This record gives sequence, structure tokens and C-alpha cells, in this order.
Amino acid sequence: MRKERKGPLGKVMGIAEDVAAGQRRRHARREPRVAIYDSIGHARVLAEDAQGRAELLELAQEMISLAATP
Repeated sequence: MRKERKGPLGKVMGIAEDVAAGQRRRHARREPRVAIYDSIGHARVLAEDAQGRAELLELAQEMISLAATP
């Protein structure tokens, strides 16, 4: 939870922070990401420039399209 600010400028800043946080969340949801899970179940998200990431994304998209086909 964010800290409540006092005064009229504090309210405006709070609204601006909420809008910016929402924008970041919406943008993050649109980007494809690759998560690798270890044997224990801990996830690690691959960086955008990681080697093999593009191939894994292509494979995942193909698997989704095959699963969506009746």
C-alpha cells in the first residue's frame, strides 16, 4: 500500500502514481515472457536478449495454436 500524501498536491500526485502503476501493469501483461521452471518448481524468467528465447516463444505459440484447434 502506498503512503497517503497530504494536501491538494499530494492527492494529485497519488492519482498520477496510480495511473502510472496501472499503465506499467497493462504494458507488462502484453509482453510475452519465457519462464523456465527447475525440478523444485521455482520459476526464472528469461531476459529478452537471452539465447534461445525466440525459439522457445515460437514453440509455445505453435503449441497454443495446436491446442486451440478442435
